[in-house]
Amino acid sequence: MNEDNRTNGTVTPLEVNLESEVNFYRAFHSSSIMKYIVDCQSMRLVDVNQAWLKAMGYQIGEVVGKNTLELNIYENAAVRDEFIEAIQERQVITNKEVRVRNKYGQILTIITGINYIYYKGQLCVLGETLDITERKQTELALVQSEEKFYKAFNSSFIIQIISRLHDGMIIEANDACCSVFNLSKSEITEKTWTEIGMGVSADEHPHLMDQLLQQGYYYNPDWKYRVGSQIRYGIINLKMFKVAEEWFVLTSLVDITERKLAEQALIESEERFYKAFHNSPVIMAIYDADTLKHIEINQKYTEVIGYTPEEAVGKTPDELNLWKDRMQKQAFIHTLLVNKKAENFEAQLVTKYGKVRTVLIQVQTIYLNRMHCFLNSMIDITGLKDMEQEINRLDRLHLVGEMAASLGHEIRNPMTSVRGFLQLLSEKEDLLHYRDYFNLMIEEMDRANEIITSFLSMSTNKLISPKLADLNHTINSIFPLLQADATRVDKVVELDLEPLPRMMIDTNEIRQMIINLARNGLESMPHRGVLTIGSRYKDSQVVLYVRDQGTGLDPAIISSLGTPFITTKENGTGIGLAVCYSIAARHGAEIDFTTGPEGTTFYVKFNISDQNNFTM
Repeated sequence: MNEDNRTNGTVTPLEVNLESEVNFYRAFHSSSIMKYIVDCQSMRLVDVNQAWLKAMGYQIGEVVGKNTLELNIYENAAVRDEFIEAIQERQVITNKEVRVRNKYGQILTIITGINYIYYKGQLCVLGETLDITERKQTELALVQSEEKFYKAFNSSFIIQIISRLHDGMIIEANDACCSVFNLSKSEITEKTWTEIGMGVSADEHPHLMDQLLQQGYYYNPDWKYRVGSQIRYGIINLKMFKVAEEWFVLTSLVDITERKLAEQALIESEERFYKAFHNSPVIMAIYDADTLKHIEINQKYTEVIGYTPEEAVGKTPDELNLWKDRMQKQAFIHTLLVNKKAENFEAQLVTKYGKVRTVLIQVQTIYLNRMHCFLNSMIDITGLKDMEQEINRLDRLHLVGEMAASLGHEIRNPMTSVRGFLQLLSEKEDLLHYRDYFNLMIEEMDRANEIITSFLSMSTNKLISPKLADLNHTINSIFPLLQADATRVDKVVELDLEPLPRMMIDTNEIRQMIINLARNGLESMPHRGVLTIGSRYKDSQVVLYVRDQGTGLDPAIISSLGTPFITTKENGTGIGLAVCYSIAARHGAEIDFTTGPEGTTFYVKFNISDQNNFTM
């Protein structure tokens, strides 16, 4: 027995007379403390109170007259023997913690003590017991809870700190905290946040404390803290709790530095991509890979194709009617779906304003904000294709010109001889009845000679004689001739001239070009159509234009326009317009045109600054 709850030596039992026995009996049975009386000789229970019966689960008749062995009350037999020995030696026991078993086998934890009295003339043991089972369970749960907390606290990968609220001193730090800050627990405890680097900005501390005191917690998903000289990022959460009338703060910090740096790198990468995308000189668009709808277009797209982001985004190329050729579109989509990319695909797209642009398309698969997309890059090669077409046309024109230069004179010489003999024969008396035939042949010879003359005009080696002249004067000089041609076919010619600077031109060739353009225009118009010949000066360019009110050029010949012998006229030779292109080339000028159902306008553009580019 322990000395603190067991007294050695004989004790004097309490004498109980009749009156005091009655009072004792009442106090015994009405007490809320478990009480029992045991006969010292037989070691059997003499009496128990209601509190004892209730706690142990017995009825009074089940226990009186029986000993503890028969009732199997003590969980540990050694404890029972200890009590028997103490009773035999008349020893007093106080505040001894014992585990006992009730009627139903449940284990109770009690604090008990024994003393001695004379009860009904017999020396007895008076035992008093306090059931502390619930308290012990609570204490055990608390110990287990604290054990679990500290295990979780120390084993967590999250930085965790417990500090006092009133002075901010750290009283506990977990292993993760020690590892991150490279400090031992003794180096961290009794220090403040600032001293170990938990907070970077002192300006945030008052705001933190205000929210913590008002709401009991503080949360910041973008917290900065310092480890040595390095700034790191984390998600911080502070929670107030109270222990023994004192307030503490549990701080949890999840390090997100790597994620933050990765996000910043991604943002910077996307920012660089968008800058490159929007400032690129290449036409660019981003499409949803599943729906093929525009997600983004750059400035160059708007400049060339014409659609603004508000007009294009959310729509497919089909909805914008971008594709000129349906078969070309299907071939492109097939290539894209099969290969997930397209390289150097040549296509013709229709702009917002109806113009056709030839582009070279390059498509790559990208992921934008985790969305599967296509990045479409297009190079506008319309000018290149036009130049290629113009070079081919000029090559053909050059070839025809060389043929004209080498063969024209050889053909005209015998034709001149034949014409002379036909004229001579037509004057003979015996052949007068053939004169009509001779005249017809002479007219045909003259017509052939005109064709050859035009043919020779296409020669690139033809010499011209440019002089300083006013283009308007040249136009006015042939205006009566053009009026006569128009009146004969019931049509009208009008002039729309503006003052021009003088420039170096071969007036004869320019007259020929104007006549050819005007007659083509007159032939393309219905009766009472109006042909307009005009001139303008802008940006160092003199522009001659001829506008008709015909039905427009046949799309089938537009790409071959200016090529010799290409014509839609029933009796045309296809040389007149080719001659115009040759004359323009010799003057360093360019020919352009617009055409549509309302008519066609040809523009001849002379660059005043390039006067030395003439073929002399």
